[in-house]
Amino acid sequence: MIFWLRRGALVTAIVLALGTGTAGVAWAGFTGRATAAATASSATLLPATGVSGTCEAALLTKSLHVTWTASASSFEDGYSVAFVGSDGATATVTTTQTSASGPSNLVLLTNTTYTVTVTTTAKKWTAAAASVIVRC
Repeated sequence: MIFWLRRGALVTAIVLALGTGTAGVAWAGFTGRATAAATASSATLLPATGVSGTCEAALLTKSLHVTWTASASSFEDGYSVAFVGSDGATATVTTTQTSASGPSNLVLLTNTTYTVTVTTTAKKWTAAAASVIVRC
């Protein structure tokens, strides 16, 4: 019997509280503002310039040498140098220097032109390429 009285009293208290508005909705809000400072920057990866090349013939071999002026960007991390022959031969080397030679797997043929393209790199970025045509 005591259980029923307590249960009835609890139900009555809840109904009275809801009915009189004492158990209402709670509201909260922010009264101040927060500020933060941030900076962002961008840069252009500049290409190598002044690309020149020579094809030198030795007794039984030829070699193709290319030089260029370094990129004016301060954040470049290297250069990709592509050699493409008019005969369809292709090869690519990477370097951090401002010169490169045709790799050993590129067979240089007499009376063949080679387009050599130097592309400046920085991480996964690439700059506009600079090229030279060299005849062997």
